[in-house]
Amino acid sequence: MTYPFAWFDLPIQHFLTGFANRSDIFDNLVYACARYDLLKGVALFSLLWFLWFHRPADDNEGALQERREKLLITFFACLVAVGIARLMQHVLTVHPRPFTADLGISFPALRDPWGNGSVRNSFPSDHAVFFFTLATGYWLVNRWVGTLALVWTAVIVGLPRIYFGIHYPSDIVFGGVLGAVCMLTANRMTSLKTGARRALLWSHDHAGTFYWLAFVATVTSTALFDDIRQMIGHSVDYLTGKG
Repeated sequence: MTYPFAWFDLPIQHFLTGFANRSDIFDNLVYACARYDLLKGVALFSLLWFLWFHRPADDNEGALQERREKLLITFFACLVAVGIARLMQHVLTVHPRPFTADLGISFPALRDPWGNGSVRNSFPSDHAVFFFTLATGYWLVNRWVGTLALVWTAVIVGLPRIYFGIHYPSDIVFGGVLGAVCMLTANRMTSLKTGARRALLWSHDHAGTFYWLAFVATVTSTALFDDIRQMIGHSVDYLTGKG
């Protein structure tokens, strides 16, 4: 099988995996970054709630509403972006996951069945798409928080997935670009701004319901809706007689 981005991917992966299996402590630290949602989705979505409630000294109601509208648009853009990424993974056949390919690379031995699911095509990384969309949205609201989120996504979300052979560097880079484009496009859509404004007006009269739904939405988003996807998958298997 040919690897269209081998000229870009393989030198980076050879370099990163040069550190593999040398230190159990280091491998476990990188594994924790790749595996645990606390360091990925929870950390990044906590910034959404910080931006939602944070009010600078010179703040006013108009600026607060504008920030919250952008955050609502950001969340919607994340949903669309990750949907596009998942569709591309299933429709395209760019390259299989690195740890299943004969690349002549020794990836760290520390890996469990997580990440071993869809092996036919790893392009693009849905994690990169989702969290770079989120981070780009933060950057539009607050440059400092956005920069922190972008760096965190690249280092804590992206690099460990390359290190363990879950994704190629091109999966992460393209995912980041796609996420940024989705967010910047969504931010320019008048219809989304109108929808976000109406949602905020609705939240003023239905605060309990709004924040209940927002809590559920952000909690499930921290793991890219993994529980929901598994529930749907098991239900489909049961209804089709495969379960």
